[in-house]
Amino acid sequence: MDARVKGQISERKAILKFIEKGFNVYEPVSDSDEIDFVVEKNNNYFRIQTKTAYYSKDQKVWRCVVLGSGHREYAKDAFDYFAIIVPESDDLYIIPKDKVTMKNISILRDREFHAADKWKNTRTLHVKDYLNNFNLS
Repeated sequence: MDARVKGQISERKAILKFIEKGFNVYEPVSDSDEIDFVVEKNNNYFRIQTKTAYYSKDQKVWRCVVLGSGHREYAKDAFDYFAIIVPESDDLYIIPKDKVTMKNISILRDREFHAADKWKNTRTLHVKDYLNNFNLS
């Protein structure tokens, strides 16, 4: 399946999850490379950039590249949250953009980090706290 189609599917899944949690969802009229959609709840608005995780067999983790098209970094104030979908499980990780300081995020769904992963800890965001993190502020 084409990467653009995978991205569109992930975006729709994320939108549905926000709607199920009582958010209003607004989508841009024209394609935006920075914002996929905006969510609103209790008169608070948040700009969302959706990403799709992929499974890395050699590292045995789900990975997500948090760069824009052409592998460029997003502008500092382009949006508020990454919404990362793990396609196998439809897990949704909602991570504040300012918490993401690297270009890749690793997601361990079936195990904790252990000693063999120690070298990764400096480059890996521990995302467990962000699973279904609908408490946006």
